[in-house]
Order: sequence, then structure tokens, then C-alpha cells
Amino acid sequence: MLGPCVVFVLGLISGTLGADTRSANPTQGIKPSTFTVPGAFPTSAFSKYFNSPTATSAQVQPVVSDPVTHETYPFSLTNPETIPKNNTDDPHPLPPTASSARLLEQAFDQVLSIAVNPIFGDDSCARCLAGLQAAKFLALAAPDQGPVLAVRLCDHFKFASDCGTSFSRLALGSVITQVVANADVGGLDGQMLCQNFIKGLCPLPPTSPLNLTSWFAKPKPSPLPAARKPSGKRLKVLHISDMHLDPRYATGSEANCSSGTCCRENNIDATAPVPKLPAPRFGAYHCDTPLSLVMSALQAIPPLTGTQRSGFAWTLYTGDLVSHDPDNQLSRAYVEYTETIVYDLFKRFLGPGPVYATLGNHDSYNQAQDAPHAIGQGLAKQFSWNYDHVAALWKHEGWLPDAAVKLARAHYSAYMVRRADGLRVISLNTDLWYR
Repeated sequence: MLGPCVVFVLGLISGTLGADTRSANPTQGIKPSTFTVPGAFPTSAFSKYFNSPTATSAQVQPVVSDPVTHETYPFSLTNPETIPKNNTDDPHPLPPTASSARLLEQAFDQVLSIAVNPIFGDDSCARCLAGLQAAKFLALAAPDQGPVLAVRLCDHFKFASDCGTSFSRLALGSVITQVVANADVGGLDGQMLCQNFIKGLCPLPPTSPLNLTSWFAKPKPSPLPAARKPSGKRLKVLHISDMHLDPRYATGSEANCSSGTCCRENNIDATAPVPKLPAPRFGAYHCDTPLSLVMSALQAIPPLTGTQRSGFAWTLYTGDLVSHDPDNQLSRAYVEYTETIVYDLFKRFLGPGPVYATLGNHDSYNQAQDAPHAIGQGLAKQFSWNYDHVAALWKHEGWLPDAAVKLARAHYSAYMVRRADGLRVISLNTDLWYR
């Protein structure tokens, strides 16, 4: 686990692609070379707080209102002392019960798939694929029992120390049931599941060939347009990534834990009566990022880059806002809270220039997951709340035009925007290509 991860990179680039900057000094004009953030928390950043913003014994807990949902997030959502074991408000739906006709067709298709799959020469892989067959039919015929099966198999094979917490319907059980119910478990889907998630029991399947003939309907223009003439103007651009804000960070808790998310009140070392390494106010290496560290970093950027008055031409944020909580401790509200507070802080500290953001694998609930549109059965839009929320926040902050917002809502938060200076920005949901 990496953390706390607050990274910013200053870029000085030509205002137009193609400018020759080989002789330029990229650090010229960046002063001062160091900046010391004041010890006191910048209380003016928020209008209200749940606790005293001047205290140093605990992390500051601001009152955050969501401009999209018009909701004020309760203190219980980020209170370090009341972290939930399971989110019970919005578990993902289960697939519907299959009809008799569908069960018949699925059984027939799967038998054919198994019969022609040469991978069955590997006994361990064959056993894994056959086991997935049984799980698939249970997921189709009795989806409510899919999470129960996942927990029982986990307990039997000791996949985890707390299977009920990890694989119940309130955690990953419903998602596992969805995947198994819709996968070709006797073919490449099953081979990939056994390779990636079940102890590497199958070899990695080959990459399926793609037919790209229909991807680009129009031929390349000939002759090509003339290259744009460089303006010679230099712009300041900021790149930030992997903020991993932890609003549940508890100052003084164990910062050197042996597993899971450290610097949390609920993650203690049973062998130590007191923390071996009390979590400092401004973060620790094995922990995610407390709000104090986020604010310090954002305060430092303008004076270090000389952008107090001008701001940046634009900023890139390349994903991972949310802390590394286990799935059973996450929720939609927790993800939306993090998105709301971080994007708002970017707007207020980095200046008027737009922020072009993308989602990372820790920016959804459940983490590292998306539902393909093709899954159907009322399940395709189970992550749309997040695409709608970030797109609306990007519009609220004035970073994206309506056309890009519409793209982000429809395409897993991915979008394209063409700037007035001719630069085209294409943002992808990096969750889809995490591995």
C-alpha cells in the first residue's frame, strides 16, 4: 500500500503543440524553492466544522454540503470512532431469477463450451472451471444464495479471515453473483476468473483478436491540415494524482499496523497496549492522506509555482481520490463526499483554470469495479450514480462544457473536450484498464 499519496508535478509547456523548447530552462521563474505551511489549520477554507478546527489532537472535520445532491453530509459518515462494519444503505442489486428456458439454454451452451475447451488437460484448471459451472447455475436459479455460497466456499478454502464480512451480500457477494451469472465460465471468462482471482489455477487466456475495420468510418484526410504555428507562449500546467483522502484518519491511532488501512481507530495491534507509532497530524507513510496534509499540499502549490494570481492554464488529475477502505466499509455517500470535497478544494486553491480529471480504481463503490452496459437485466446502470455525480461536479466547477458532461455521463465518466487553443483532451476511466 502506498500512502499518503499527494503528488503534484509542475509542467511548463508551449501554448501550441510543436514548439521547440530544448533550450528553455524549465525551472526558470519558480520561486521560492521552498514553502513552509503555517502550523494552524486554514479555518477559512470551510464555513462550518463538526469539531474545533484549531485543535491538534484530532483531524479537522468540516461540514460539507454537496452542490449536486443538496445534501449536507453527516458527521457519522467520517467520524473515526464510528466506522461501519458494513454499509447497509445501498447494497448492489442481485440478478433476477432465470426462467426454465434460460436455464436449459445456459446448460446446453456451457456443456458445449466445456467440450471444446482444450484447457481441460490441466487438472487444477478443469476443477476450477467445473466448480464455476455449479456456481453459475446457482446464481441463475437462486441468486439470493450466491453470496451464501461465496461465504461458505471462502470459509472452507480459507480465502479470507472474515469471510462473512468480505463476501456477504452487503460486501462483494452480490457482485460475485452478478459476474458468475453472466460469465461464460466454461470458456475464456472462466479461465480468466480462475487465473486472476482463484490462486492462478488456470493459465492466462490468450487475448481475443479485434476487428477494427468499422472503428474509423472516415478515411484519413489527404492532404493533412497544415501544422499549427507555435505561439511561443509558455503556460503553467499542474498534474496531481492519487490523493487518497482519508477523512476517517485518526490522529494518535496506530500508524504501523500489520494489515488493512492504518491510522484508523478500528485497526489496532492486539499485542500492543498503546500504538507503536502514533499517527501524526500530517500523515504517515503506511496511511492514506489526512485532510491536514491535503490542505498543506494545496496551500503550498501556488507560492511554489508562482501562480498565486494567475492560477494554472489547466490541471490534470489522474485518479484515486478515495481512501483504501475494504469494500464492506465503503458506501456511495462516502465516495460522493470525497469527490465533493476534493474537487471543491481544487477549485478554490488552484485558481480558475479547468481541471481535467479521470476516475481511478479507488473512485467507485465497490472499488475497482464497473458494470458494462451489455449486462442488461436492470444491472447496467448500478454505477451510473457515480458517473452522473462526477460529471455534474465537473460542470458545477466550470471545468467542462455541456457536450463533455454528456459524454462523461454516458461513457463511464470518460469524455473529450477541445480547448479554445486547439488542444484536445481525452479522459479515460482508468478503472477499466487497471490490469
